[in-house]
Amino acid sequence: MTSSVGRLAYLDHAATTPMRESAIAAMAPYLAEHYANPSGSHRFSRMARTAIDEARDDVADVLGCAPGEVVFTSGGTEGDNAAVFGAVRRHGGVAVCSAVEHHAVLHCVEHLHGEVVAADRFGLIDIAALKQTLERVAQRGERVAVVSVMAVNNEVGTITPMRDVARVVRGSAEHAVFHSDAVQAACWLDVRDIVAVTDVVSFSAHKFGGPKGMGVMVVKKGVTLEPLIMGGGQERDRRSGTSNVAGIVATAAALRETVTTREAEVVRVAELKRLLIEGHLLAAPRCPRNGARVGRHRNSAFGPEHRLDGAGRGTPVFRRRRERSAALPPGRSRRLRFCSLGLCERCNGTIARVASDGRAVTIRKGCAAAESGAHHHE
Repeated sequence: MTSSVGRLAYLDHAATTPMRESAIAAMAPYLAEHYANPSGSHRFSRMARTAIDEARDDVADVLGCAPGEVVFTSGGTEGDNAAVFGAVRRHGGVAVCSAVEHHAVLHCVEHLHGEVVAADRFGLIDIAALKQTLERVAQRGERVAVVSVMAVNNEVGTITPMRDVARVVRGSAEHAVFHSDAVQAACWLDVRDIVAVTDVVSFSAHKFGGPKGMGVMVVKKGVTLEPLIMGGGQERDRRSGTSNVAGIVATAAALRETVTTREAEVVRVAELKRLLIEGHLLAAPRCPRNGARVGRHRNSAFGPEHRLDGAGRGTPVFRRRRERSAALPPGRSRRLRFCSLGLCERCNGTIARVASDGRAVTIRKGCAAAESGAHHHE
């Protein structure tokens, strides 16, 4: 991508990723040639259904679960909603989550008048507070229907110690469905470890190079959820709707490539992150490093500070409004984290654009022309 400030680098892969070439190649035949509805009984439908079965086997192998435990969805939001609402509607009881969950979980729990557990300033759930919350629900004579704790924080990248959380959930609410939003985890962690200690896990394809509008849920054998979408009974009656064959095969291809290249990619991105922080962002005004210094994934650097309110609930100074950025309420300023990194057209010096107090700020680094006032980067 080019602009008046030179060549720019896209640095918002936490929001979405470009589709991998392998995913595009995998889905192309099912858009133009093999377009039959896989729910049919004729030859062309059977071909489409075979493609889905093979993709499901591939996804299951990558995630470390059985093929029958894989449910294809429209994305992370649907998966999160299906886990929280599905558990409460099927089993009754209280929904519990951390204060720093994505709104796809947090708003569901709040809608159900559930319990929200405190998190520290690094975006890490307070495990002691979680235990107290689960015990308090039990003391009231109520059942905990679902506990949802994200694997990797989508704001600051903090990694949750899922085994420690699972130990508390199993010990204090043994009948609860333990769900994790692992949308931000696939590119950076071995997600088999997350799947191993949970009952339900949600993934979103466009976070790891797959198509938008596609997601994966792992629903372990023996776990029952009330379906969020009723209809033709696809996905073993767990998620009805005509199967998106092209999206499913692309998701499987992208996930497979993600896992295959993950180790090398983590090393590469860690070095880029170090260069970004040490070479540019340390000079940026009011741009503190967020998240824990350890236990944070590589695709996260700087952003506005987070605070805790009086109730001990994690409340960011700003919340991202990607889905509704064009319709912010009056009086609410839009504050960005890190916007872009580019090279000056005239001197090839690197520049970084950040946001401070809602105003765009350009940090010039190694640009002799800028230092002499010969030209501007704006």
